[in-house]
Amino acid sequence: MSTSKPPMRYALLVAALMQLLPAAAHAAKADKDEDAGKLCEDCPDESGRSGWVEGGIGIQSDDSYHLGRYNGLEESGAVILLNGEVRYRGKTDGAYLDGKIENLGLESRRLNVEGGRQGKYGVAVEYDQIPNFNKDYGSTSLQTERDRLGVKFSLIPGENWEVTGHFRHEKKDGTRDIGTSFGFSNVSILAVPVDYETDDFGVALGYQGQRMQAKIAYAGSLFGNGQDDITWANPGPGAATGQVAESPDNEFHQLSAQLGYQLTEATRIGASYARGRMTQDESFLPYASASALALPASSLNGEVETTLFKFDINSRISPKLRLDATYTYSDRDNNTPVNNYNYVIGDAFIAIDPATGLPVLRQNRPYSFEQHLLRLKAGYRISSKTDLSGGFDIDEMQRTYQQAEETDDQTLWAKLKLRPMDGVETTLKVSHADRDASTYDSTAFQNPVFPESGATVGDPIIKAFEMADRKRDKVGFDVAYTANENLSLGFNLDYYKDDYKNMALGLTEASGFTITPSLTYAFNDKVSTSAYYTFDRLKSDQSGREWIVTPTVSTAWTSSDNNTTQTVGLSLNWKAVVKKLDISADVAYSDFSGKIQYPGSTDLPELTSRLTAIGINGVYQIKENLSFRAGYRYENYRESDWANVNLPTVATLGATPRDQETHVVFLSVRYAFK
Repeated sequence: MSTSKPPMRYALLVAALMQLLPAAAHAAKADKDEDAGKLCEDCPDESGRSGWVEGGIGIQSDDSYHLGRYNGLEESGAVILLNGEVRYRGKTDGAYLDGKIENLGLESRRLNVEGGRQGKYGVAVEYDQIPNFNKDYGSTSLQTERDRLGVKFSLIPGENWEVTGHFRHEKKDGTRDIGTSFGFSNVSILAVPVDYETDDFGVALGYQGQRMQAKIAYAGSLFGNGQDDITWANPGPGAATGQVAESPDNEFHQLSAQLGYQLTEATRIGASYARGRMTQDESFLPYASASALALPASSLNGEVETTLFKFDINSRISPKLRLDATYTYSDRDNNTPVNNYNYVIGDAFIAIDPATGLPVLRQNRPYSFEQHLLRLKAGYRISSKTDLSGGFDIDEMQRTYQQAEETDDQTLWAKLKLRPMDGVETTLKVSHADRDASTYDSTAFQNPVFPESGATVGDPIIKAFEMADRKRDKVGFDVAYTANENLSLGFNLDYYKDDYKNMALGLTEASGFTITPSLTYAFNDKVSTSAYYTFDRLKSDQSGREWIVTPTVSTAWTSSDNNTTQTVGLSLNWKAVVKKLDISADVAYSDFSGKIQYPGSTDLPELTSRLTAIGINGVYQIKENLSFRAGYRYENYRESDWANVNLPTVATLGATPRDQETHVVFLSVRYAFK
């Protein structure tokens, strides 16, 4: 659990910065007189103070968690609008100050203040609040709020050198949902509190010369959870309460270095290295609420070390030919101790092996991986109107305790750019990828084997799809046509198909198709419009097998998942009265449908959602520095989801509203000053 007492590492970080800042400040002062007279003599004079403030009111007709999910407009009623910017530039000394406030009257408010001296130093303070109104069940609401406060600085102690640093504290609280159970039944969906705190901090030293650039940095992250566990009442017989652990406190620290060097005018190399360490030692909860069995350890004592190395080289061999190569090595070494734990079912009882009469044991599996990724790319300009590029990628992964110990993913791609005539540019992209996975690794299987289940210790005909043999083909086509200065057209098409060739069970095939035509037209210098339409379809097929009562009775099944989304958007900009009245409007309509079908059996109900949104905004210039602004927003969201229903066998929070409609009107006045 997190505490309010600052850890010792904060004190060490502050002490290091205090040693660094005086010397850097002295160097900056020494350069002050030298650079004061080197400001741009031909640039427009932007010195002095300028900015604007805006205040107003918004009225919302109805509650809408969908409209207000991330902006705070979730409740009907009135809200205060307050925004503003202030800017200061020194005339001769390069001093600057920028301040900005956004949505001060909403729960999505943001504040930023930054100042310093250009080319010498800068300090910024940032605050933002991010709501997430997820679901409203009437008596229970699932919503969270993030409050982030941070400071960052940059310092140039001498020519080509820069020191940067940052610190940010984030607090997230509110309510989320979680599913729980006792044994195989007595399922409940709970609303539980959220109390997270995260601190991110770091410092870096960079050098930027004419041919060489380098940077070394330290970054750290601390996560603390104010909730150790979640406790709930058992709706059925047995123990009175259940208990499940919350996300544990943890830390991450990383040292990194980057280097770039221009070997010749045509060739550049770069390298980066990072070494990190993650730890977690939160105390374990008991096995179960009514269990007195001893645990093999008091905590996980988790420790993961990460290593990343990257090298790249880019070279323009000739005016027409360019070659690029990148190699990346990534290693996740999980050093967490492995222990044997009793297998607990739903916080109710310890699983017993019917063959031996002894408790079923499971081990924690410290997943690790090692990755070697090589990317090769070549680009050739055939003519002034034709560019051809292509590449080959090799991605090799080695894993521990997972269904495939090794995977080898190879991708071959090509892209052709054509400009057949003035105003027309087309791009064709094709790629083929082939992933080869090793045979099934039985160490990934830990589920207890009950005779009536028919389960076996691993079956090579089913794997997690990201570790299975797969062939993927992709095609993309883009065309942009500028007919004249008033009309431009665009067309985009993307298609992919995945074939999981050796998957007799699980995901066997998937495909996706997206097409988007677009148009932009200016009727004259006062009226312009744009429109687009997007059709997106995702399909997948999978097969499975179900055992009923005994292993000798099994049922094979197949399913098809088909998701289609269509979106239409229109926008209009109109200078109704030149330098007096500007009007803009936008309309968006999106329709989603999802079908899950079982050949030879009853299909699941269709999933649907529809969104209609209309926005109209106007700005009337009362004076040169005074304007009146008005806005209107309409949104209607409807959904049909068979999962969001009250079930007699599950203690739910209630049904989610499926129809939300709201109107919002904004009125404000903006005053600009200089």
